[in-house]
Amino acid sequence: MKNRVLAASLIAGGLASMALAADWIIAPGRWETTGEVRYGPNRPEGIPPVDKYATVDCISERYALAAKAPIPLPDDSCKVSNQRTEGRRVTFTVACDDTLLDYVIDTRPDAYSGTAVSRGKDPATHFTVKFDSKRTGPRCSAKELEAGGGE
Repeated sequence: MKNRVLAASLIAGGLASMALAADWIIAPGRWETTGEVRYGPNRPEGIPPVDKYATVDCISERYALAAKAPIPLPDDSCKVSNQRTEGRRVTFTVACDDTLLDYVIDTRPDAYSGTAVSRGKDPATHFTVKFDSKRTGPRCSAKELEAGGGE
């Protein structure tokens, strides 16, 4: 169970690799994302109540154009539903086994921000993620790509 909760956290935190709608596709390049995950009282042992994070993602043009879901999914059991776009706001739900993540994301050409709320049968899967991401360059450095930051 702990691995599923952590995977769901990573899904929510790894939003830089997303194509949100036909009229807004993430631009290739270097994306910096910051955020925090707030867990409920039934969080798994060893997980703090609030976990702040910062990531750098390197998105290739090929990856950005080939994305088939608003976010990269951890496995084939996960499905996207209820995707809606109203202006620059995108909402959708990701279902992985018995856990649902509800997203609300406000997009701009080179940035986005939003929240994801996780819920499921197991109270340990209940958490909220707030995130901000911005494109900080047309490409990543060789060092960042070498460290596994490329898609």
